Formats: sequence, C-alpha cells, structure tokens
Amino acid sequence: MRAECVVLLTLVWGAASSCPASECGGVLCFNDVTQVDCDALTGGSTDFYYRLQPNGSVCGCCPGCVKFMRNGIACDDINKCGPGLVCKANKCELDKTSCLYYEHDNTTNTMWIPSCDKDGYFSAKQCKGEKLTGSRHISELQALGRKNVTLHCDSEGNYESLQCDSSLCWCANSQTGEPYTRLVPEKLIKILPCYNQTSVGTQYLRQCESSSIAVATIREEMTAHGTTIDSMSTYLCDSDGSYASRQVSGSQVYCRDRDNSTLSGYSNLEDYKTMNCFCNRDQVFFTESNMGSMAVKCSSNGNYDTLQYDSESNAFCVDTEGFIYKYTTANDGCS
Repeated sequence: MRAECVVLLTLVWGAASSCPASECGGVLCFNDVTQVDCDALTGGSTDFYYRLQPNGSVCGCCPGCVKFMRNGIACDDINKCGPGLVCKANKCELDKTSCLYYEHDNTTNTMWIPSCDKDGYFSAKQCKGEKLTGSRHISELQALGRKNVTLHCDSEGNYESLQCDSSLCWCANSQTGEPYTRLVPEKLIKILPCYNQTSVGTQYLRQCESSSIAVATIREEMTAHGTTIDSMSTYLCDSDGSYASRQVSGSQVYCRDRDNSTLSGYSNLEDYKTMNCFCNRDQVFFTESNMGSMAVKCSSNGNYDTLQYDSESNAFCVDTEGFIYKYTTANDGCS
C-alpha cells in the first residue's frame, strides 16, 4: 500500500504545472522507500521496470520509483529507456559507453560485471578475476632458495590462522603472519587454540605439499650423493597447499584441478608460460556450483579462446580470465 502512495504522490507532482516555489525546503518525503517497493510495481512485466532513484519523485526532491523501458522496447519522451540504454529510432538499445549497460546485456552471465556509482558511471575502483592464493612472503622465501616453504594463504592472499614451517607451528596474525601464540613442534599442533580438526585434518601439510616436499627432499639427498633421477614426478602447488592449475609431465603440460584430477587442456612444455588453464578450471566450478555449462569456449590448452560468440552469433573478445573487453566481428577478430 505504501508503494502505491509513493506512485500517487509522484503522479500528483508530475501533473502539477510547476514545482513548489520553495523548491525542496518544505517537502515531506517517504524516506523509507526501497527497491523492494519498486519491484512490486514492476510485477512480471517484460516491457518496463521500476527503479529506485534518489530524486525520483516530487520534482526531484524525494526518492521514488521511476518507470523505465527495457532493452528492445519502444521509447519516447514519456516512456524513457532505463539507465544503460539509449533511445534510438524510438527503440531502447544498449548504451555501451554506460557502466549500467551490463544490467541489460544478456551475454554478461559469464563475464565481468563492473562496479558502478550511483550516477551510472564506472566506479574508480574495479575488481575482477580469481582470488589470490599466494603471498609476497612466500615468494620472497622461495626466491632465497627455499623449496619446502609450507606457509598457507587463504583465498584473499592473507595468512591462514594456523601456520607451520620448518617443523614448528603457531597461530598467526592474518595480515603479518606473526605468531600470537608460542611456537610448538608440529606433532603438538592440536594444543594450539587455532587448530580445527575439521578444516586441518590429521596433518598440517596438504596432499600436494606432501608430495612436492617428499620429491624435493629425495632429490636433495640424491644430489648430495652425486646421483640424479630425471624420471621423478614434479608437483607444482598453489600457496594454499592445493595442486596448481598446470602440472608438468615429461615434455607436456597438463591442466589439473585443485585435487590434481585431470582436465582436458594440454600443450607442449615451451608453451608453459602462456598456458593458464583458467577456462578448464572455470568449467569445473560451473558444474560443481550447478550453474550449467559455460557460454564461452576453451582452447585446446585450457585457456579461454580470445574470440567468442554469443547465442545470436555476435562476436566478442575476452581476456585471459574470460571477461569481455570488447565487441567485434569475425573478420576483425581480437587483435
């Protein structure tokens, strides 16, 4: 009922010959209007929708639900297109210069959705891509020649609360990694307050780390005795202890999931640096999340194909993480 009152108030002021002489000074607004109220007015319409606008009613003095036409619907001076659309030849079309056009673009279900400010412009700060699983500290230790660094990072790139390295364990500050408990031998890990058997299990090292460190230890021992074994497998791990997306076997590079299960992508060893397997891994994520199949295609090496086509055969280009960066044609390509 309140939403109906808001619309009525808007219509009354809209029908008035002029705005109040005092402008907004003496206007009483319904400040508790929400987008839920606007959605109720939209109902199930496929032609229009109501959007909460901060100056949407009473001559721009109050928040209110404003009616907009959808993409592909007829438009004029009264029936205006929604933010992110533009009225051309009396029909709403995508305005690709607007941040909000992503709301209307039916190809963006697997693409980057930018952050927009309240006016529809691109926000100054934008984030996209996969979460980090590494830290600068780990990279620094590895650069010093450490092959058995066992610090763990979470999906944000911060330190996990439980840390072990060089057979000692402690509870760590998430930002610095510094201990806030005493250091204990790894076999006494269960006495630490940050130990959680559900998340940690019976040992600190995860499967990839255990395999990788075991191989590295054997190699060091063999080298010290003047012997090398080239046939031993090498395991590459991410900094959260899971298997890295690329694993090397002989002269081939294969795409692997976090549990080292085999994915479809592969290539020659010389292509290792350009191969990322992001597309292969995203396919697994879509399946496990019950999101169906991805609308974009992978190349044979597990990367995203740069040139993609939507369901209407329109061509567009994606970056290495599968996010669209421009529309194109088959002839123009993505160069």
